[in-house]
Parts: sequence; C-alpha cells; structure tokens
Amino acid sequence: MINRYKSSIPQLVLACFLFLQLAGCISLVHADNSRTAPYFTDVSPAKEKVYIDEGQDQEFKFNASDYDGDPLTYEFLLNGIQVNFGDGGIGKYLFKTALLAAQGHDHSKSPYFLNLNVSDGTNNLTYYWDITVNNTNREPVVKIDSPLDGATYNIGDTIRFNAASTTDQDTDDKLVFTWDFGDGKKLQYKDVNHFFISPGTFAVNLDVSDGTVTRSQSITLTIKAPILKITGPVCDPMTPKDNKPVKLKATIQNTGDVTAKNVKVKFYIDTKTEDKKTGETVIPSISPGQSIVVNGTWVAQEGIHSVIVVLVKDNGYNITGSNEGSQSLSVKAKPAPVQGLSLSSILLTSAMVIGGVLAVILKFALRFWRKGYFNK
Repeated sequence: MINRYKSSIPQLVLACFLFLQLAGCISLVHADNSRTAPYFTDVSPAKEKVYIDEGQDQEFKFNASDYDGDPLTYEFLLNGIQVNFGDGGIGKYLFKTALLAAQGHDHSKSPYFLNLNVSDGTNNLTYYWDITVNNTNREPVVKIDSPLDGATYNIGDTIRFNAASTTDQDTDDKLVFTWDFGDGKKLQYKDVNHFFISPGTFAVNLDVSDGTVTRSQSITLTIKAPILKITGPVCDPMTPKDNKPVKLKATIQNTGDVTAKNVKVKFYIDTKTEDKKTGETVIPSISPGQSIVVNGTWVAQEGIHSVIVVLVKDNGYNITGSNEGSQSLSVKAKPAPVQGLSLSSILLTSAMVIGGVLAVILKFALRFWRKGYFNK
C-alpha cells in the first residue's frame, strides 16, 4: 500500500508543478501582453464610401477607447498627407471641398482616400474612407459695386460700371458679364464705362452666366440734362434793302440746373437745308440760369424771306417749347437805273442844265444893270 502511494507521490508533485507552471505561464503571458489594442466605439460616417457634393463640407469623426486605459493618439491622412492629429480618443477632421479646390485639387480626379490611425503606443487601430466629390454647378452670386442704386448723373458723364464682388464657388467657371444700360446699349466684361446721351430714369441690368445658369442684379440711375429755351431770331434792319447786310440774333437760355455743353445753333434762310444755311455757332457751355446771345449775318436779297434759327437737338438736353424760331422779312429792290444814258451823256446833260441856269442868271443881271439898279 505504502509503495503504491510512494509511486503516486511523484505524479501528484508533477501534476501540482505543472498546474502551478501553467498558472505562472498564464500570468506571465498576461503581464507581457497587458497593452491590448484600442477599439472604436463610434465612427462617422460609418460607411467607407462617402459622396459629397462640390462646395459642401463633410465632418469625419470618431470615438475610441482602450481596455487598459492607455493614452491614445490619432492622426488623419488625406491621400497619405497628414491633415489633422491630436491626443485622446476623440477626434475629427472637416473635409472642405471649396478649400481643397482653392488649394489646387481637381475634384474630377477624386476619389480621395482618408485614413484614420489610432495608437496606444504599441498597437494601432485603422479606419479609412473612400471619398468621391460630385461635380455640381453652383450659381454665381451677382454684386454690382458701382454705381450705387438710385445715383444721379449729368448727361454725358462717364460712369464706371463695376461688378468685381461677383463670386462663383466653382472657380473653374468662366463667367460672362452682360450690362444692359436701358438706353439700347449693351456691353460685356466685369468692369466697363458708359455715358448716356439723353436724360431720364434708366434701369440698368447686369446678367452673369456661368454657362449653365444666369443670375442678375438691377439698379436705377437718373440722368439729368440742361433745359434750354430759344428766343428769336431778331433781324436788324427789319426792312433791309437788296444786297445789304442784315444782322441776325437769337438768345439761348439755360433754365435747368445742369450746365449745357457744345450747344449748336444754326441760321437758315427760307428752308433748313445746307445750301440755305447762313450761319452756325457752337456755344462751349451755358451754365444754369445763363443766357447767351448768338449772332449771324445775311446779305439781303430782294423778295419776302423767312429767317429761321434752329437749336440743334443732338447734344442731349431738354428744350422748352420749340427748338426753332422764324422771322419774315421783306427786302426792297434797288432803284431802277435810267435806261439809254451813258456816263458821258449824263455829264453833258448836267453841264447843259447848269449852263442854261447860268445864262438865265446872266440875262437878269444885265437887265438890272441897264436899268441902273446896281448904281443906286
């Protein structure tokens, strides 16, 4: 019996040793691998394939933890380039399509690859997203910088029309600017100059097209003009003789509050045709409230004529009443010359008349002398 137990003792000791050894091995293994890998508690977006419209932003974020409470670090890599990093088990990265486009990235060549690495110093945890940017058209935002809505200008002023603040998030779009000034004129380009040749209120519209959509903005401008009044003509003399000069005069008055420039006045005889034009004057300027007298000259011709003065309308001003006036003149003919007498015959006749008169005087003088009137 004792021998049997003796033979069992080594086996029991060996079994206990093996048990303890095994226990010790487990303990050693646990001690060597105490830093277990971290794990994600939340990842957003959860899908690996992500689609974003051009011009939009997308936030990528995560929560991670570690069974052992080890401190964690993280980093985001976009196409292999670090774009964000930090300490802790919470992090995020904002994917901005507009910013990437401004930095020279071509969204048409997407997808982008975004990797998230979380580490406890020994073990790493990885997540990745496949990002596609959808090419969507974004409308231009129209902004007229100058002139201001409701502004007032004088006729003929050069006005700058500028829309430099107009924007389009699609930086590769080629914008087309079209200005419609409301006076029948149109111009393209972002920055243009224009002047109005007639007074009034004008609705100016700017269309901006990106090739897909067109957006507009309008402003209203008031264009002021001089107000002119013409008086005349006055003729001096009123009853001229044939082939004698006649002085012509007209008065132009500016009753408005804007200076008139390059005012053109013309005088005509009988009809308003170039062959009947007898004078033309260009007045450089007429200030508000000022009156200018315009003079002309005409060599009278026999007959009844009409002298016409015209205030030409092509200089962009308003005119009170008619733009022309007229005056009728009656030109007398020259006295008719005596027919059939030459200068020599006229002189001879005159001499004979004078001689006859002298003979009569001499005859009476002799008669008075004979009667002795001169002796008394």
